[in-house]
This record gives sequence, structure tokens and C-alpha cells, in this order.
Amino acid sequence: MTNVVDSVRQTVEQQPLSVALVDGNDELTYRDLWIRASEFAGGLREYDVRAGDAVPICLPNSTAFVVSLLGTLRNGSIAVPINPRFETEEKAVITRQVDANVVVATDDQVTGILSNVDTLDALVRVGDGANLGVDFEAFTDTDGLYDFWEVIERADEDPALLSYTGTETPRKTGVVLSHEALRSNAEAVAEIVPGGLGPEDEQLSVLPATHLFNITPVLNATLLTGGRYNLIANPSAEATVDRLDAHDITVFHLSPSMYARLAADELLEGVDLSSLRVAGSVGGPFPPSAREMLSDAGCEKRYYFYGRTETGPVALVNVDGSNRSLGRPVPGGQARIVNLAFEECPVVEGDGAVSSEACGELVVAGRNVADGYYDNDSLEDERFTLRGGDNWYHTGLSAYKDADGYVYRVED
Repeated sequence: MTNVVDSVRQTVEQQPLSVALVDGNDELTYRDLWIRASEFAGGLREYDVRAGDAVPICLPNSTAFVVSLLGTLRNGSIAVPINPRFETEEKAVITRQVDANVVVATDDQVTGILSNVDTLDALVRVGDGANLGVDFEAFTDTDGLYDFWEVIERADEDPALLSYTGTETPRKTGVVLSHEALRSNAEAVAEIVPGGLGPEDEQLSVLPATHLFNITPVLNATLLTGGRYNLIANPSAEATVDRLDAHDITVFHLSPSMYARLAADELLEGVDLSSLRVAGSVGGPFPPSAREMLSDAGCEKRYYFYGRTETGPVALVNVDGSNRSLGRPVPGGQARIVNLAFEECPVVEGDGAVSSEACGELVVAGRNVADGYYDNDSLEDERFTLRGGDNWYHTGLSAYKDADGYVYRVED
């Protein structure tokens, strides 16, 4: 029985004075971050938020988001990251759906949430622009309510996080991810990044804080391995370049479109990237212009991964980019190509032609895969198939697989 935050606690024990988080000019050591998470968990305890209760966190990239996420998980509660850009009604629907009595949000969202949700015990306000709600600093002024090393025990299969960020899923449908799913996927990413992730790494966070592609491969993978998580409060191509120029970033992940923007506008020209050892692409291969740009900058280690919110999110990884595939399953994961009868399709041997019989739907299973959807059994029955003890997620992607296990998208 393991709470995913136990892995962070181990890092705190091993290197308490190492820097864990960089937010502009501010830094927090692992010990300081752990204390802040303790104080937030104490605030939840003070408002009688217990293990298994949901806590919506509607914050941008910030120290407050990281503290709220870790504190919620330490309390055994279920974190519900909500993109601040969602419509007010969407935020309210999610809050009511998960029956939350404490919500964390920025000051500019307080009025909208309070006017649409009347069941809250506390709306924790980050920022000074409104007088409504409970100030974040006051909420976390709870010295002594949590023992320093205390983490509420949870089973591997217990829900840890509800994600509403999937593009293939209605925003108002939460994907249920267990403690094991979060931990195993972060550990897999830390292992498959070329050279692995470790205490010497500083990983740049450019993706939205609430997005699972930020939470698992960037935030969790960094904290589990003792590195530095360097966040950008207002992510943009220009802000990314400024941070790369000012810090010794060793690893970062961007979308293919942002890589294309950096290359097209020559934004990295003249930027010192000597510390950068690995570049990752989220969701698909690097554009050719980006590969050339990174090579010119001396970064030859590149990899990309494919996945969905339902897959934890990283399902497939292409480490060397030597082919145009989506990659192979992450450690602990499985990928199959199946026909309409859920029978596995034959693999493509060598350089042979891709037959219609070899093409089917990509389905994914493993420790990283979600348990299903929150309070949406019909969608769960449609998207998941239980076979042989494995919960297979239907990606809806037409694909085929070669004899080496690489998965390829069927081109339209």
C-alpha cells in the first residue's frame, strides 16, 4: 500500500537541502517544499477534508500549484487539477460533480466559482485581488497539524487524481488515475529518458501546470529522482528562450508545434544551450526544422512519446528517432493492434508491405493506464475492455506494429 508521495518523501530524506523547485527568482529546497505541503495538508485537515475526498486545484504554473498538489496527495485526498482557462460553468460543474467542499483558485476566479457553487466550506484564494474566500497563506498557517514525515497511507489502486484535460474526452468527464498509475508512469519516464533522470538534472516546465503531460513526465519524474523543477509562470516561446538562456536546463519537453515555432522564428539563435542534454517532444515526432535546430545547438539526444490522459499519459516512446514510429510501450506497459473482434492483428515483418489485416486499432494496457472515468459508466464501457485481468484502453487510433514492437500510425 503506497501513496505516490512516498517517493517524494524518500527524496526529501536523501537530499533535503537540494533545490527542488525554481519559480522565477525564488527557489525551494526539498525540505522547504515538504514543509509547505505539510502546511497545506494541515489546512485540509482543519476543514475536515479526508482521504478519498476530492480537492479541485484551479491554478496556473506556480509554486502554489505544486504545494497544493503534493499537500492534497499527502492527505490521501484526490487531486483534481482544473485548467484555469476552462469556462466558469465548466469549473463549477466539475466542482459539484466531485462533491468538493474545498477548492483552490486564483483571486480572479473566486467570484465566478462562488456564484455557481454554494456547497463549499472554503474557497482558498491565491492572490490579493479579491477579499472573498480564504487567503492561501492563512489556509496553510497550520504548523503542527501534520507531523513532518506524515503521509496518509493509500492502496496502489486507490484514486490519486482526476484529470479533465483529455482532448478525446469531454472536459466534464474525469479520468481516474490511481497512485500506482501516477508513480509507475513517472518512474518509467525517468528510466527511458536518454541517460535517465537524476539529481543533476534541471527540467523546464513549459506545459500548463494542470495538464497530465506536465504533472507526470515533468513534475513527478523530476521530484522522484531528486532534480530541479523549473517552472514558467506564463509559458510562451519567448519565455522558454529566456529561461533556457538564464538557467542550466538539462531536459525539457515541448509540443511539436512549439518546436516548429522556435525553429521558424530562429528564437534559439545565440542562446547558450551547452547544458541541454535531452529534448523531448510531447505527442509526436520532432519537425525536421526542429531536429536541425537542436543539432546545431549541440543537443543530439532527442526522444518523443505518444499517449493520452487515459494512458497515464505516456504510453509509447521512441527513444532514438531512428524510424517514424510512435515508439514502443513504456516499461510496465503493453500495446496491441486489434481488429473489431478484439483479436490481435499480425505484425509487419521486415520491410514488407503493410496489409489491411495488419492494421487495426491501437489498444493500451499496463500499470500506467487509468481505471476508467469518474461517474460515467457508459463512456467507460465504450473506451475500456477488460481481458485476461488487463484493462485495455481503446485509443481510436488506426495503427500497425512491426516485429520489433514499434507502433506506426496508419497514414490517411
